[in-house]
Amino acid sequence: VFFDIDEVSDVYFPSPKLQESDVAEEKFENEIADYEASFANVKVLISRPQSNDGLFFNLLLQDSEEGFLVDYFNYKPDVSEFLAQVESSSMFLSNAEYQGPRFSNLDDALQITMEKYLREKGVDMELAEFVFSYAEVKEEDSYRHLLDNVSKYLSR
Repeated sequence: VFFDIDEVSDVYFPSPKLQESDVAEEKFENEIADYEASFANVKVLISRPQSNDGLFFNLLLQDSEEGFLVDYFNYKPDVSEFLAQVESSSMFLSNAEYQGPRFSNLDDALQITMEKYLREKGVDMELAEFVFSYAEVKEEDSYRHLLDNVSKYLSR
């Protein structure tokens, strides 16, 4: 499971509904911004070591009862090569690589099967809560480290 601490810690928690006196256009723009800010990308690779292949999922993590939403997934015939590529380039997919179809465009039965598979592999609300908690702790550590360094710098 791969995720960006900053991206997860920046997931927006929606504020109360706008008052009716607000202009409709402003309300619409705010709702769009709220929606876009409410997701964080989480990458999951589920592999079979004996055959060195696996499925790579790009998931959207939302702070809601749904937790993870599948954005897309694809098959990786050589997991070792894929992980080496990720490590060397810090990219999960090159611009030329096919990411797979949008999950929402797939047959409903396949969507249900893949969501069940993810839950069976532990990609569930418990993992979502762990990701949020871990990101919060790491963000707090980074913040304290920054304050400590700034304090040392200013005291010189």
